[in-house]
Order: sequence, then structure tokens, then C-alpha cells
Amino acid sequence: MKKNKNHFEWLHEMIFHGTNQAFQWTEEVRPEVYKNHQISTHNSTVFVDSKGFIGQKRPGAYRYSRFQSPLIDISTVMIYPVSNIVDYPVFAVEFVLIMDKIHVIVLDVESLDSINKYEKVFTRIRQDFLTQFPQKETVPDWYQSICTSYNVFSSGSIESSKALKELTQSYLNAYQLIVLGNKEIKNVNELVDHSLVAEYKRHHAKNSPAKTIIKGENEPWLNEFLNAYHFGIID
Repeated sequence: MKKNKNHFEWLHEMIFHGTNQAFQWTEEVRPEVYKNHQISTHNSTVFVDSKGFIGQKRPGAYRYSRFQSPLIDISTVMIYPVSNIVDYPVFAVEFVLIMDKIHVIVLDVESLDSINKYEKVFTRIRQDFLTQFPQKETVPDWYQSICTSYNVFSSGSIESSKALKELTQSYLNAYQLIVLGNKEIKNVNELVDHSLVAEYKRHHAKNSPAKTIIKGENEPWLNEFLNAYHFGIID
């Protein structure tokens, strides 16, 4: 069985290479079954590709996952602060493609210390793309409770992919400047997740869209994947 067309192959490469200089990513150790996996559902096969990295120069964790079937493509990249939530925000991207329509576009840079120092710069970027990617009128409660005022919660067509790359790159460029403005760390092995980072991860694991396509006998694998790896807590 074939995967959906490779519309989002650029997402991981753009964000990983765009932040590697600042963080110096080193891959996390995880079982192969939680990196590359195939799941048979009642009418399809879902291909899972996932990676995790820890920053060696600055306190961050990079998590990427992609769930693909012939009809669905869910691509997610999250960059979390580890111990320092004052100087480092969360960078969050998720695209949900069904058939040939991008039903959900999520993009946000969130400060977890409740003092949003980045509103001015990201509001300006959001305004630049508001015509191409207007906010959806209906937003899930679980997302509304954590998103910023300048978040992207939109949709689009395959024809809007070029503009979507430009939007993502614009948010990434601003995020890079924030990260590069902070000092490097001495010992990454001593870092553990701040309690608010752990709470944020649990919130996302509970509400992951992957739960809508992977059910039944595959749920134990998915729960372990979400809770231990993709949203796994560093302690």
C-alpha cells in the first residue's frame, strides 16, 4: 500500500537544519519500532516516521513525527525548552492533510512562563499571511487553552504549499533569533524538564490527532509512542 504524496517532505529538513547551529542536535536513543513503523488499520496501512533530538549547546528537545497513509498525512515538529522557560519558547508546527486538502495548519511560538515577550514580532508576521491563511472560526478547546494571540490555526490547498513554506520559514527565522540571543549551556546531561514543559507535553499527548486514526489493538503502541517518545518528558 502506498503513502500519500510527499507534500511535506520539506518540513523536518527546514526546521532541523534551521535550528541545528543554535542547538547542535544529538539524536535520542529509542527503539526502532518507535522510529519507523507500519500499522495496519481496518482499511489501510499507516506509515510512521519519527525522530527525537536533544540540544547540546542550548537547552532544547526536538521531536518530529509523520503519520502517512494513502489518504492522510499528519506531520508534526515540536521544539521544547528543557529547564529554561524564561528565555526559550516552544516552537510548534502541525499539518494535517486529508486527500488533497490541508485541513489543519497549526503554527505557534509559545512562551510557557505566561509573560509573552514575543507578541510584537510574531503578530507582524501573522498579519503578513492573514489573507492567505485566515484563522478558522472554530478552534478546539484544548488548543484554545494554550495558543497565543498570533498563532496560526488555518487550512489550505495543495496550491498554497509555497506560501505555507514561506509562512513557516518566517516564524522559524524569528524563533532562531530568540534562541541565538541566549547563552550556551555547560552540561546538557544535568537538564530536566520544567514542570510547565511536562504539563504542556501531557496536554498535547492527550489531544494528539493521531488518536483519531490509530485505535483498537494499536492503541498500546500509540500511547507508548506519544507519552514516552514524541511527547516524552526529560527527567
